[in-house]
Amino acid sequence: MRVFPFSISWLKRKEGICFQLIFLYFIFFSSFFNTTYARDITNEDKIKASYVFNFIRFIDWPLNQRIESSKPIVVCVINKNNQFIKAFSPVVGKEVKGHLLTFRKISEPYDISKCHLLYIDKAEKNLISQLLPKIKKYNILSISDMNAFCSMGGMIGMVTKKGKVKVEINLSVAKAAGFKINSNLLEVATIVSSQ
Repeated sequence: MRVFPFSISWLKRKEGICFQLIFLYFIFFSSFFNTTYARDITNEDKIKASYVFNFIRFIDWPLNQRIESSKPIVVCVINKNNQFIKAFSPVVGKEVKGHLLTFRKISEPYDISKCHLLYIDKAEKNLISQLLPKIKKYNILSISDMNAFCSMGGMIGMVTKKGKVKVEINLSVAKAAGFKINSNLLEVATIVSSQ
């Protein structure tokens, strides 16, 4: 049996984007190695769900939205297609940063006031103009897989290019809302500005 020649702590100590990419890869997928998925969930949905779950590890919420230690993190999803919601099912009830994760499917009239994180599916692009003012009002971390989401004023986008999921971050929007994003995540993302 081969022994892995270096530890995660060793990777953390190393500088350079190569080591940080390897470190993020292990963090992003570690929670999903031993999970069985339904056959109807695509690999892309699994990857996006794992990214959303692990973004929480690299982001601190603003002081006025700080989550009490005894409270769960509420991840809300606006998605008519239940495949993506099923992709989240393995992490429902798991703990991250000392909080249990709970999930809510949001439907009209789109009450997002109790959400800490809002995932908007790319199929719901027509709702962006309606949702962004509410997201700003309640200081919610916004994530989507729609093209140009960050350019429209969203915080984190996951764009599929050549079969790979790429992360985009609108850092100015996130900072204005009081979110702090870990430098390890920023280094593997493309920084995008609002149009």
